[in-house]
Amino acid sequence: MENEIMIKEEDKSKSAREILSDFTSIVNSYSNVFIEKERTAQIKVACENQKDMRLAEIMAEVHVNCYLISETFKDRRASINKSFEIIDKGLKENNIEYIKEGLNAVTKVVNSDPVRSWYSMNGEQRAQAIEDGSLCL
Repeated sequence: MENEIMIKEEDKSKSAREILSDFTSIVNSYSNVFIEKERTAQIKVACENQKDMRLAEIMAEVHVNCYLISETFKDRRASINKSFEIIDKGLKENNIEYIKEGLNAVTKVVNSDPVRSWYSMNGEQRAQAIEDGSLCL
């Protein structure tokens, strides 16, 4: 009977060790989950920040493009109107040189592509164009 009691106590002791091992394993797993959760949260914040920065860059580019297009067509409209004034004057005065000059000016404006020249510039050239106010229009 004493042998049976000792075996049962050894089983209990072994069970206690297994329980302690299992508990330690659970604590370690929880710790790993917590660490991974924190790392994931940091990655999420970094991704959000990167997304916000990229959206700000895109919005800035949209504003510049809208301004460029608006100014380009405003200036082109004024140039074309001036050219037609010269053509009209040439027609009224029967002056072939005015007509020719006006038609050449209209052709030059219509054939130019200031938007393409803007996109062919690098960042430094664009910044200089904005600072100068020229924007290659």
